Amino acid sequence: MVDLAVAGHGIVLGWQPMIDRHVQSGALVPACRKSVGAVGGYYLLTPSGKTPRRAARAFEKWLADELATVAPPL
Repeated sequence: MVDLAVAGHGIVLGWQPMIDRHVQSGALVPACRKSVGAVGGYYLLTPSGKTPRRAARAFEKWLADELATVAPPL
C-alpha cells in the first residue's frame, strides 16, 4: 500500500516507523496535521479454521519483512 501511495495511486494510512523514510524523502506528505497513537497495536487476523489464501500469506510475509526493518521483534 505504501508503494502505491508513493507511486501516486492514492493515500495510505500507515504506522509512523514504516512511513517515516518516505515522508523524510518527500515521497509522501501528511494528509492532515493530526495523528493517533495505537496503544494496543495492530493484529493481522484470518478466519478461524480456514487456511489463508496464497495472497494473504504473501501479504503477511511482506508485512513481517517490512516491520522487521523498523521495529524489534516481539
